[in-house]
Amino acid sequence: RKEYRVRVKGQLGFYLHYQNSALPLADISAGGASVLSREAGELDEGLVLKDCELEVARQSFSGLSCKVMHRSIDGDGSLVCGVQWLELPADITQRLEHLVHALRKQMFRSLARRIPPGFERRS
Repeated sequence: RKEYRVRVKGQLGFYLHYQNSALPLADISAGGASVLSREAGELDEGLVLKDCELEVARQSFSGLSCKVMHRSIDGDGSLVCGVQWLELPADITQRLEHLVHALRKQMFRSLARRIPPGFERRS
């Protein structure tokens, strides 16, 4: 994993649409995503998904292909499949990088608001 992944699990509007299914995302990066799978045999390792649509924060990316790189159980007991985008056009790669960067900034702003007043960092 070379790209920074932003956790989006449990948030509305983060899905990989494939064959009439909307699979929720657990996290996303410019190079791939972790997809929550409902059934053990739904997404087998090595499977190439073609003509997918990625729905992320009210934006969509159509005509994508990705490959299932691994399957595992996360800390919540959910079946997670890691997918890697395949042969993305440069403009879509750039849009995804920009979007992931914006999501990362939003996540850090949200975390900063949770720091109690008067909290000082000690070195």
